Amino acid sequence: MDFSIPQSRIGILGGTFDPIHYGHLIIAETAREQLGLDRVLFIPSGNSYMKQEVSDSIHRYHMTKLAISDNPYFSISDIEINRLGPTYTYETLMSLKQINPADQYYFIVGADTLFSISSWKCPEIVLKNCTLAVSIREGYPLEHLQAEIESLRHAFHADISLFTTERYDISSTVLKEKIKNQQSVKYWIPDPVIQYIKKNYLYQNHDK
Repeated sequence: MDFSIPQSRIGILGGTFDPIHYGHLIIAETAREQLGLDRVLFIPSGNSYMKQEVSDSIHRYHMTKLAISDNPYFSISDIEINRLGPTYTYETLMSLKQINPADQYYFIVGADTLFSISSWKCPEIVLKNCTLAVSIREGYPLEHLQAEIESLRHAFHADISLFTTERYDISSTVLKEKIKNQQSVKYWIPDPVIQYIKKNYLYQNHDK
């Protein structure tokens, strides 16, 4: 008799989430629905070696937690913000696989990320421990993308799945500028996150 734990299909959406906005939530929900994921795990980055001058990780964690609180299929992990030193995706995936070895992980990325993943730290470990779930917007030119997919499959035996998202243009950088200039970000950022930003005076003139 097989008493093994059933395998779950877990999406992973990482990022600085500085601040988290509806674009992040739309990608996560679309991936969950189209790829048949059991849940999506949001992982705010810790000390990212790829981005400079991000807000304190505790603020980004709490904003993300507030943003996903009304979706039972979304959860959050502090695995990266608790790690000392630079944050690397391969370390996060290895840790998750050690905790839940039976789960199947889908690392959610945008189509453009696919062209830089070979330059990541230990890409072979990243691609060994997850399926890449690649978000493509409607009208995205697939010919160039398919060539890169074949290259990654050949070089790393990568498992890659595509899902389609609607076009939208939301930028955390633009939203921070709006907040700094006291402009409305309603309908761009969830209301509980907006209240958190106001309460903690984030992205104001005295900030970064």
